[in-house]
Amino acid sequence: MFRGGSMRIRTVIIWLGIMSVLLSGAVLEGGPFSLFLVKEVSVGDEWSWVEDYFVPFGRDMSVQCFPERTCEIATGIAHGDSNVGPNNRGPFSGNKEFVIGPIGAVYVRMADGKGEGKIRYYSGKIGTNTWPLP
Repeated sequence: MFRGGSMRIRTVIIWLGIMSVLLSGAVLEGGPFSLFLVKEVSVGDEWSWVEDYFVPFGRDMSVQCFPERTCEIATGIAHGDSNVGPNNRGPFSGNKEFVIGPIGAVYVRMADGKGEGKIRYYSGKIGTNTWPLP
């Protein structure tokens, strides 16, 4: 009924569809690629690593900084004399949304010279929501 080549093509298409969903992070919340993972990180005046990423299609990310503090984000692949990626996204207070991809790392630091503080890192867009930071 099916020719051998036709069945192999369907298998490859199904496999590619499953892998693209997993790699893009579009899995139900709570899975290994959860859409709204929250990571709380203490950072100081020096750049702090938050996560490495490989996302072939890009992914929305958000960082939440204390409203009275100023934060800075850098993404991408570190090269040359820099120990962080070239895409600087700051300074800012409150929420900052950005897109990462396809490969690199996320770094955050406090940019106001007031010492260590906490940030929250989200996979996805948080909009103008302000969740209280502990």
